[in-house]
Amino acid sequence: TAAISVCARHGRWADALDLLAEMDRRLVDPTAATFNAAISACAKGKQWARGLALLEQMQDRGLSPTVVSFNAALACCASGGRWAEALALLEPLGPSPALVEVLAEVSAHQALAGASEQAIVTAERTLAVAADLAYFPEPEGPAKYLAELGLRARLICKGNTQAYVGSDDDNIVVVV
Repeated sequence: TAAISVCARHGRWADALDLLAEMDRRLVDPTAATFNAAISACAKGKQWARGLALLEQMQDRGLSPTVVSFNAALACCASGGRWAEALALLEPLGPSPALVEVLAEVSAHQALAGASEQAIVTAERTLAVAADLAYFPEPEGPAKYLAELGLRARLICKGNTQAYVGSDDDNIVVVV
């Protein structure tokens, strides 16, 4: 796991996958942390499909993905501009504190990393408007997201909690 983590820090996704395969050959069971590191390596190497395949493989082996797992998988999607796949990852989670934590992590580290002051102000404005729209029912909510933010929006409800996922070709905004 430590060696795969080093590969992840340096974006050496092929080496990370080789080490993961070597673990299999030696009958060493990878942990969730091992998969998380390998998925992160794929994200840094812009190998979104391989990263998502690892998330699936992790689940196939009976390991439960963590917030770190979904964060890494979302980073894979972001690195390849694969917003539809990112939304598909988020939907089963439903509105939850884990989802909010994942999105906050992705927002902080991916979307605004190295961003200009103007980009940060724009992101803050978008989030503020989205938060104001978060409690509108369907079909009013999606129409308001489109009119005010230019985002296609979908309402996800779980119990008494609702969240809107708004997206365009370049962005995802989730407000719970």
